[in-house]
Amino acid sequence: MTRQAASIVALSGLVLVGLLLAFTPLAANASRITPNGTLTVPERSSGWRRSLFFLPFGRYMCFKSGLKGYSSMLKLQYGLVLHWKATKGKTISFAIQARKGSAAYKAGWFAVGWSPSGDMGGSNVVAYESGADAAAPYDLVGQSAAVAATSWTPGSLTVTTGNKGGRLITFTRSPDDGASVKVRNSGGANIVFAYGPDSSVAMHSNAEHTVTDFSCGCGPFGSGC
Repeated sequence: MTRQAASIVALSGLVLVGLLLAFTPLAANASRITPNGTLTVPERSSGWRRSLFFLPFGRYMCFKSGLKGYSSMLKLQYGLVLHWKATKGKTISFAIQARKGSAAYKAGWFAVGWSPSGDMGGSNVVAYESGADAAAPYDLVGQSAAVAATSWTPGSLTVTTGNKGGRLITFTRSPDDGASVKVRNSGGANIVFAYGPDSSVAMHSNAEHTVTDFSCGCGPFGSGC
C-alpha cells in the first residue's frame, strides 16, 4: 500500500468514527421538566461529541447579525440563534432567537446559557417557557434540577413574540451580575443550549454545547478570529 493510499484509509477511518460518535443516541442523557416547571438535566450532555465533530465543518459558525443593535450571531441548533454586541465596557447585550417554525419555537421551553466546562450541570441559563410566555434565569444543579436563580439577574430581560424572525429573548449580562459562570467579552466561553417538547412534563435528549469568543464574533473554526 502506498503512503498516499494509507493516508486516505486512515482519514476515512477517522471520518467513520466521527460519524458514529455524532449520531450516537442521547436518550441516556435525557433531561426533563417536572410538573412544577423544574428542569432536570444530566451531569454531562453527550452533545459535546456532535459539536466536537461538526465544528470544524462550520456547524456553529458565526456571522454578522441581522438584528438591529447586535453585531454578531452564533447559529446553534434546533432553530436557536444567539445574537450579541460586546462594547468597550463590561456589559454585553444578548438576544436568544428561536426562529419561527423551528423545533425550539414550537417547544414547551428552550434555554441558552453559560457553562464552566461544557456540562449542563453548573450552568447559568436563560430559559423561556411557552406556557407562561415568559423567560427567567435558572441555575442548573448537577443531575438534579434547574432552580430559579436567586443570586443573579440578567438586565433588561424582555420577551418578544410574534415577530417575523420568530421569538426573541433579549437581555444584558456583565461580570458582576452575580452568576457563578462569569460572562466575559473576550476569551472562550462555553455555551450550552437545549429545548424540551412540553411545558409540564417532558423527557428529551436535545442538549448540546459549543464554544465562542464574544470579542471576535466567531466560533473556534469560524471567520473573524
